Amino acid sequence: QFSSAVRKIIALLCVQAAKPDTFAPVLRYLEENCGNPTLSLSEVSDRFHINRSYLSTLFRERTGCTYGEYLTRLRLRRAHDMIVETDLNINEIIALVGYVDDGHFRRRFREIYHTTPTELRQSHTAVDLSIMSSKMDSSAPNT
Repeated sequence: QFSSAVRKIIALLCVQAAKPDTFAPVLRYLEENCGNPTLSLSEVSDRFHINRSYLSTLFRERTGCTYGEYLTRLRLRRAHDMIVETDLNINEIIALVGYVDDGHFRRRFREIYHTTPTELRQSHTAVDLSIMSSKMDSSAPNT
């Protein structure tokens, strides 16, 4: 009986090892859909047919943070990039990354990046202008 139980456990482990990584598609889905303000752990677990508790555990094990923390950091990183790389209005960006409450977004943004979205935009605009100015100066003919 013992050897039969061991064989069953080994077979189960082999099946588990042969399964493709179920977590990578979840992360990809979050990357593609983080702008959805109602994106919940339950919705994701249902979509991928993964037990909610197990998915929660996977998040902690694979990312070192909870689902909520991961989604928040993903949204904030996306907002940071959009603030720096686009001319979109900051309130538009807040909505595009899945926040409904701009005050909450601004507090979390400041916690992570130690600056406000407006200050970040202004600092990058100033850098861009100085780069453009130096390029124009270097291309001007010497008289």
